[in-house]
Order: sequence, then C-alpha cells, then structure tokens
Amino acid sequence: MIETVNRKQVASHYGISLPTVDAWVRKGCPFVTRGSKGVEWEFDLAAVQDWAARFWARPTQVVTRTGLKSFSTTERAEVVKAFGHVARHIGTWAADMAVKAGGSIEIAYALNQMLCIRFADEAEAYLATRGVAEVDLVEMFCRREDEPDWQSAALEAGSTFDEDACEKFVAGIDWLKPSPEVLEVQAARLRERERTTILKDASHGR
Repeated sequence: MIETVNRKQVASHYGISLPTVDAWVRKGCPFVTRGSKGVEWEFDLAAVQDWAARFWARPTQVVTRTGLKSFSTTERAEVVKAFGHVARHIGTWAADMAVKAGGSIEIAYALNQMLCIRFADEAEAYLATRGVAEVDLVEMFCRREDEPDWQSAALEAGSTFDEDACEKFVAGIDWLKPSPEVLEVQAARLRERERTTILKDASHGR
C-alpha cells in the first residue's frame, strides 16, 4: 500500500518551498493525482524519494524515508546509501534463501527480521566508530512494501502464511541482544546526549 501525501507535505518532508515542489513536477517528479481547481495534488512518498535521490540530492546528501540528511563528505554519504540499500533488502534476500534451502515459512519470517535488524545495528556501530553518528538505517530506508510476498513464500515452502504464528515463533527466539560493539556505541551515544543536556541546562542557569 502506497503512502500518499499532498503538495504541502512533500515540501515539509524535504524542507523545500512549494514552488520547488512545482519545479520538481516540471522536471519529472512522479505524482499520483495532478492538482487542479478543487483537486489536491497527491504524491507517492516512496516514488518521490526515489526520484529525489536520483535527480535532486547533492553528492553529500542522502534522501531517506524520513527526509533529507546531509553528511560532511560525498564518501560518507555514499557509504550510508550502500548500507541503506543492504538494510532495505537483506531481510527479503534471507527469507527467499531460507525457503529455497528448504526452511519453513516461520524460519523465513524470522530471518527477514533478524538479519535486517542485526545488520543495521552492526553497520550503525561501524559508522559511529568512524565519526558518522545519528544514523538509523531501518528508519531511514526500510519500507513496508519491501517485505516479501509472504503468501507466495509460504506456498513455495509448502504451507500457508499465518502472521500471528510467525510473530509468536520470532518472539520465542533469543536474538535481540546486540553485540558488545553495538552496546558500546549505544552507550557512547547516551553519554554524549547526557553531556549535551547537562551543558544546555548549565547555560540556561547562568
């Protein structure tokens, strides 16, 4: 199911003006419904994201599901894009391979979540140790429509898809604890936020 937004919401999402949205449309930005008198413009946010990433963003910028994020260098932006691409698709790849290897639909469903989240955690920890902080790959890149076609996957696995049963299966696996490297990065982020809060409070108390 696509997420449709209006013209003002596109402008707000990317921090641009309404005339810029109009310019995007003239340059080929996709839309669902053309606006006219009494009819509001409608855009598929995911399609706009893909278009903006290809034709609008500067080399140091990354267009994400949550908006525009800037980095200090082109190289950093490209690394985040690459990690984002993998985070977006690794779960689907894992689920597909699990079924092809003879695994159950429950195992495929579990690996879809487990690989996506674990990869994102490890990649974010790697980026943070190299000065690229405040990156949430799942939030920035993963979309609901990227998930596997579970009905077809279950059919290939010789069963039927029951989402509640799959969720129960995932809940029974002890897998969410991050690696020591991820825990250290998360702790460092928390310490930095606490330090920033203390400095702000101190400055306000002067």
